[in-house]
Amino acid sequence: MYTKNHRNHSTSTAKHFNMIQFLEKYYNNPEEQRKTLIKMRFPQGFVCPDCGGTEYRWLSTRNCMQCKRCSRHIHILAGAALQDCRLSFFQILLGIYLFISEQSGINGVSLANQMDVNVNTARLFLRKLRAACSIGNEETILKGTVELDCAYIGGVDQGGKRGLGSDKQTVAVSVEICEVENKKGEKTRFPRQS
Repeated sequence: MYTKNHRNHSTSTAKHFNMIQFLEKYYNNPEEQRKTLIKMRFPQGFVCPDCGGTEYRWLSTRNCMQCKRCSRHIHILAGAALQDCRLSFFQILLGIYLFISEQSGINGVSLANQMDVNVNTARLFLRKLRAACSIGNEETILKGTVELDCAYIGGVDQGGKRGLGSDKQTVAVSVEICEVENKKGEKTRFPRQS
């Protein structure tokens, strides 16, 4: 749902999760941090990879889950892009929050300053997040009618080149278009949903 504000710009009426709300929810709250990471790892609810059990207990001494049916230990980050990450749960959530909330992206130095870690650690963390974002995109092959569009991102240049020869970042988007014919013989075009 969008509304017009006093400057005639479209704004979303959906609530945004700002930094203060993030800190209130997660800072010094390991229970909430753990719940969020478990929900990210198991979006449909916990399922044991061995026996298929759906109930677990938290082992605080080992910092992992234990299946109630087969007693297998399951670490929250095992098998994920950040499985070998030695950062605390709070630092991981903060890094993910900063990665997705920065409109123009975030670099390793800025992330290192905000997470209070070494620059190389922050760069590795960003590399792992970017790799995780690309998983699944490489396997999708568009078929049939494909529409492409290109844009140049980077602000206004005064007196510089325009278009392909400029110093701006090129962003290309492609979408597969499906055509469906209804009972009357009229064709409807829409982007394929995956």
